Amino acid sequence: MLKSVIFDMDGTIVDSLPYHKKSWQLFSRKHPIKNFEKLLLQKKGGTINEIMRYMLGKEKSEVEIEKLGELKESLFRKIYSDKIHPIKGFIDFLKILKKNKIIINLASNGGHENIKFVMKKLNCNKYFKFIIGGEDVKSGKPNPEMFLRVMKLSSLKPDECLIFEDSIEGVKAGITAGCNVVGVTTSHRSKKLLSLGCSYTIDNYKNINLLNQIINSYE
Repeated sequence: MLKSVIFDMDGTIVDSLPYHKKSWQLFSRKHPIKNFEKLLLQKKGGTINEIMRYMLGKEKSEVEIEKLGELKESLFRKIYSDKIHPIKGFIDFLKILKKNKIIINLASNGGHENIKFVMKKLNCNKYFKFIIGGEDVKSGKPNPEMFLRVMKLSSLKPDECLIFEDSIEGVKAGITAGCNVVGVTTSHRSKKLLSLGCSYTIDNYKNINLLNQIINSYE
């Protein structure tokens, strides 16, 4: 029986990835990074601190990495602030899950400042029970740690949870955690997400019949 849905955030509930890319470009103008474009393409997944460490190397202290990571994320919030909106149908889907008494959780590589920023803009914080961000884990996705932590907090088993993800790393983390995963095609085509092990793919949350079918498949 389905007891919980766990959402990723960037690319899954908001189409924010183009603004993350833009904020990295703005950051690199103030803090030049050798082989910036190449490194950004190479580094897949991870928290902001993991990505920043990969980009800047070992010479920076942890304090410096954290400060630079927050600077990059503050640039993101600034340029995205007046452009943010949920992926189509998302809020209505939250209401359906709530009506069906399904626990709604969030597990994002993003930090809590970004998460609070998105939740406030969408006015949807009230729907979520547990929220895990990048600061809460040792390793971000593709490591399954944050999904496993959400399930532990919720006292739930993998077969009682359904994950919504858009990234290759997020899908891999969800599969490794033992859960079924629905792929959201903001970042990758349906064929790619299905090849990684997604049970279904969606373009957005407007197809209520399909979403109900997915929920009912657990009964």
